[in-house]
Amino acid sequence: MKTLLTILLLTSTFLLLAQNDICQDTDCPTALFSISTTGDIQQAYLQFQQLKNSYAKDAAWQSKRDASQIGGQSCLRHYQLESFFASEYVKNKAFRQFVDQQGGGNDYVENGFENSRKGINLKKRMEMSCPSEVKAVEKQQEVDLDNLPSEYQQLGKELGYFDEQGNPTEAFVQKEKERETKEQPAKKKVRKSK
Repeated sequence: MKTLLTILLLTSTFLLLAQNDICQDTDCPTALFSISTTGDIQQAYLQFQQLKNSYAKDAAWQSKRDASQIGGQSCLRHYQLESFFASEYVKNKAFRQFVDQQGGGNDYVENGFENSRKGINLKKRMEMSCPSEVKAVEKQQEVDLDNLPSEYQQLGKELGYFDEQGNPTEAFVQKEKERETKEQPAKKKVRKSK
């Protein structure tokens, strides 16, 4: 009986710690909050790309991101910025040309779509585990997490994943099947490395 109790205690402790990892602000730099999107959007984009290049090229970080394991306030901001810039790319022809000149190109909207989805999911997971962390992000100037779902829909429509009423298309259903197949090995790999 003692052994069973010990195993249950250790398992629940591990699960609690794993869940709270999503609240730790160690995966993305806090400097993301210094990027202002209300002024020159092109300058903000360049600042974001420069900062992103300092952490997002790391294979371990990419693996955690692909498995939806990055967390914390700064990563929520990372996803929010990715979504914001992709949304602007769709709406703003001059910004689209600028991003394309910088090498943004064909996959930019697709990446923004994926990042808005990851941002929505991270926000929900953090609201369940550490709601005060989400509230702290929402109090930051220029951070509007409420825009993530509408940007997700907008980018999805641009990609043909949603119809005009917001209903998923066959292209979206196929994309989700591919994503789920791709993410399963990545999640197992990250969990094993802990």
